[in-house]
Amino acid sequence: MKKRLFFALTVFTVFIFSISSNAQLSVKAVVSTDYSFYDQWYRTVGESVPLVSEAKTVYHDQPIFVYVFFGNYGIDSLGTADVTYNFRLFRPDSSQVENFTDIIGYKGRINNPSNILLSVANVRLKLESFEPVGSYRIEIEIIDNIMNDTAALVSGVALKELTLKSAINNDSLFNNWMTTYYQSPLPEYAIDAFIYFSKSDIRKDIEEIAFAFFRELFNNNNYLLPYLVEQYDFQDEVTQNDIITLMAFLDAENSEFLNKLSDNVLNFYNELRKDKSVFDYSILEHPAQLDMLWSEFFASGRYDPVMKLVNALSLNEYTGSIEKYKESDNNESLRHDVLMEAVYKSAVWSLRENARTHKLVKDYLIYILKNETLEENIRNELEKIVIK
Repeated sequence: MKKRLFFALTVFTVFIFSISSNAQLSVKAVVSTDYSFYDQWYRTVGESVPLVSEAKTVYHDQPIFVYVFFGNYGIDSLGTADVTYNFRLFRPDSSQVENFTDIIGYKGRINNPSNILLSVANVRLKLESFEPVGSYRIEIEIIDNIMNDTAALVSGVALKELTLKSAINNDSLFNNWMTTYYQSPLPEYAIDAFIYFSKSDIRKDIEEIAFAFFRELFNNNNYLLPYLVEQYDFQDEVTQNDIITLMAFLDAENSEFLNKLSDNVLNFYNELRKDKSVFDYSILEHPAQLDMLWSEFFASGRYDPVMKLVNALSLNEYTGSIEKYKESDNNESLRHDVLMEAVYKSAVWSLRENARTHKLVKDYLIYILKNETLEENIRNELEKIVIK
């Protein structure tokens, strides 16, 4: 729960939705393609102000989230709030697409009734390929069941045909697009970015990182996959292999794509599909895994990759292994411990640096420190990072 909320629009303007005392029930709805916003709302501390990117335009089969916020609601004598809402979506010709009623906004005790609430249940939908392009109208009626009060709003979103964007033509643009993607997701640039990566000189240096990033991005925007498949025939062998690899990592079942593959290539694709161990982070034993987790965060803004990185701080027990290895005249039996210390040091450095440059990372770390059950050594290490 937060007292205020900033909305970052795709045009990078900002406005504030706030509540005031002695005001009527208020409601705000934001259409977004940001699927990690629940993490940003519930897994940051109350003092932080999360950003949510608002989508003015969406595309066929793209996942859409309608986040509903409300304030100035009533509470009963037990400090309990009871808010529900109805949702309706209309096509450009005013015919109805969806009609959901009695969606739970919030039911339960409230510690601070001045807080703005994010609905516990929010609408997720897709406008399928047969839906007409144009302006869609959203109507929301929110009901305060304690105060017998209602509030309504009308909003909207434009459905357009997807036109792939081409703007990434150097390493600096590519790196900036990747590391800031979660702040303002623009998946229509994803295919251009993937092809740029595949053909670039930096490919060999960031292969694992990039595939982790694009796997996360395309997995949550699989409406883009048919457009990626369309690019296959026009690419060189390296990029074709990269498309095959990405589709396999996504476990994609696309008949049009599979029919393009020879028997040998199809066998290669199926072997890749079977082995996803490269994305198994249950045991962190190589610094490259940390980079891949950061890639998943940058592609989504999700909390889980950051939590996994924090758990790597438990490897501080291997501190001193590198010196022991040097003093032992490179005793091979110590090599594992040396690698574990390298992972630990990489985790400390990357958490500190990304907390410094990415506000959401620091917000997540503060939340982890205050709310998660941590081993004592992890807590001590995290305090050094957050408080320093």
